[in-house]
Amino acid sequence: MTSNNMESNLHRIAINDLVLSFVKIELIQEITPVKGYVDMIVSEKFGAINDKQKEKLYLVQKQVDRLLSLVSEINVAKLDEIIHDNSLQINDN
Repeated sequence: MTSNNMESNLHRIAINDLVLSFVKIELIQEITPVKGYVDMIVSEKFGAINDKQKEKLYLVQKQVDRLLSLVSEINVAKLDEIIHDNSLQINDN
């Protein structure tokens, strides 16, 4: 692998890290208020809700928690490792 290819791969990895970090932050920022409001509604901070509403909101809570968990599992270091492994397999002729 030539020096230019290595620099290009490092640059690509840095850009991927930046984009992935940005996406992760943006997703968390958008999901967090939804979780907060759903939690407050379920705990009846804004007034009473009926059992059917509560049941549906529990489903929303579960899915929001799952989504936050998935976003939290985004691992920039693991992505780097995958990209790096793939870039090492490139043969320059």
